Amino acid sequence: MPQVFVLDASVAGKWYLNDEDLIEQAEKLLKDLLLKKIELHAPVLLKYEIAQVLYKAQRFSRRIRSKDCQDAYKSFCALPIIYHSLDIKMMQEILNFAISFNKSFYDSCYIYLAKKLNCRWITDDREYEKRLPKNFPKERILMLKAFK
Repeated sequence: MPQVFVLDASVAGKWYLNDEDLIEQAEKLLKDLLLKKIELHAPVLLKYEIAQVLYKAQRFSRRIRSKDCQDAYKSFCALPIIYHSLDIKMMQEILNFAISFNKSFYDSCYIYLAKKLNCRWITDDREYEKRLPKNFPKERILMLKAFK
């Protein structure tokens, strides 16, 4: 049975922007996904976040050409990632969580899904390496640099 993770945009973006750090770990994660060694889940929000990451890389830093940006997004959407919609009740719970811990609503969507799936959220968001609030579900977070 494959190991299950919730995938963050900070990790998935590395697959298309090769000037990022921790490329090797991100590529191993992608390879493991394609070999079905792991299973990646995400809120539907991830599709929007990756489109924004690619757009910003193309528009502001010119790290990716427009055509390559389109191709990268098409390639990303074809990956076997399992997406989850969040209903109003779930979003209210996530909003409450975000307010309680003073964390972004977007990040809280990923943490909520990891809790719901009883797995960990794999991220490269360095904010989550720092000291976290008391009672914060730290066990639900796996930093990309720790992925083996």
